[in-house]
Amino acid sequence: MVFREYENAVHPQYRAYATESSDYIIDNENAIVVFPEIWPHLIPLFKKATKAYWWLSFDYGMRHLMPLGGVPFLLENDCKMLSQSSYATAQLSILGFSDVLRISDFTTLANNVAPQPIQQRRDLVLFNNKAEAFGRQLATMSPQYEFKILSNMSPTEVHQNMAQAKLYVDFGPHAGKDRMPREAALLGCCVITGRNGSASNFEDLPIPAKYKFGNHPQRTHEISRAIDDVIQNFPERFEDFGVYRRSIAVEETKFELEVFSVFGQV
Repeated sequence: MVFREYENAVHPQYRAYATESSDYIIDNENAIVVFPEIWPHLIPLFKKATKAYWWLSFDYGMRHLMPLGGVPFLLENDCKMLSQSSYATAQLSILGFSDVLRISDFTTLANNVAPQPIQQRRDLVLFNNKAEAFGRQLATMSPQYEFKILSNMSPTEVHQNMAQAKLYVDFGPHAGKDRMPREAALLGCCVITGRNGSASNFEDLPIPAKYKFGNHPQRTHEISRAIDDVIQNFPERFEDFGVYRRSIAVEETKFELEVFSVFGQV
């Protein structure tokens, strides 16, 4: 099986991992092919290899599957299930998949960006463009603080903003164990989220419950008070995210163990 769609198979942002790439796959009983959630249409092309579908995002994975017939498509093609988040594992269990294998991921930062010391951080609130309208609504309620949307920026620019802000706010869908809250926490931000998707459980987003807000459109005043509390009491609130930062710090080791465990089973 030959794939020549891309001249340079490795995206520039991933070249730091020094991985090998190939434009062909030998379809035999010794091969294991892992399909990202955006390419389920390629699954039927492989008749002999062991096939696995990696749910990096449950919601987006389902979106790509539905035109192909949904979950029955995976069953018909004898696909193993790999899950990046506890949220995806739980949703797959509801759909009847009992043997879901876990491969998460890990968080990396731009090499030239380091978090600013606590006392030097700005009264800056960053928010995700996946809930831009709600973020701007919060900004109008707290005009004393600077709000900035993380949009149309390079990864380094995003990290530079996170390294000096006090707070990152994310009321997006959290379709998987999202990357940006983890990056923000590693770079010293406190984090406030909704309870959509993976943000609803402690396993995927291990921050204190007081920083998560369900039904957030009706709780703007409560969220605004939480923002003010974080900004005004940042040194103390920073400590509330120690568990989260420590869990992120061991992600790469955990990922490597999961890979060894999974590919000893499939």
